[in-house]
Amino acid sequence: MMGLSCFFDAETMRVLLDRAVQIRQYVQTLMQKAEDGVSDAQYRLVLCYLRGSDGVKQDDQRAVYWFTKAARQDHVAAIFYLGVCYGFGMGFDRKYTKGSRFIPADGSIWICAGRI
Repeated sequence: MMGLSCFFDAETMRVLLDRAVQIRQYVQTLMQKAEDGVSDAQYRLVLCYLRGSDGVKQDDQRAVYWFTKAARQDHVAAIFYLGVCYGFGMGFDRKYTKGSRFIPADGSIWICAGRI
């Protein structure tokens, strides 16, 4: 099996490895901030879990877990997309009724403290 060094020169390999280290450090910092209760970090971590990006394995259940954490702190985007997750059954069984609590019928996004 050929390694990546067969396809890239030494400088390109160094840049790729440096970027991989930066991404790992970013995700570690993001996870620490999310654990510390920073809602924006929780939301950004959700995006990694949804897409399976930045070295994070795609996991709908973990995404919903962090959506819920951020939504409970009134993170508007997390509230809206948590409703989408309920509506589409991402991370758990589909629950249209529960999902509709988070998504206003007129399409506007609003803060719904206490709904989660």
